[in-house]
Amino acid sequence: MSGIEFTSRYDVLGPPNGCDGDCEGTGWIPVRESDTDPTLAALWQAAHAKPHGEPCDGWHFVPCPKCHPAPPSTAATPEQFVCPTCGPGVAADEDGCCVTCGADCEIKSAATPEQP
Repeated sequence: MSGIEFTSRYDVLGPPNGCDGDCEGTGWIPVRESDTDPTLAALWQAAHAKPHGEPCDGWHFVPCPKCHPAPPSTAATPEQFVCPTCGPGVAADEDGCCVTCGADCEIKSAATPEQP
């Protein structure tokens, strides 16, 4: 016995969320700097703009644009998050930041009508 324990990449990210997109149910997609898909390129730019603890190798894990992983408490709230970059109806983390691009979201109550 070598004492080495092998772990699947799926075990690291928790149980599958059921998404049939590129994230394979993990909620995250590895994206390289040279990706030509406009949505993934924008997500890469947002991730790259954040401070890095190590030198960047050109890859970032970004939230899946199809399933937008969000904490269950955020997904169940009656508020609507409006991101200045991505628009209304985005998922936001516990700090009120868009899970897609990281921008600070405006929070609107679902009961509040839109102002012209």
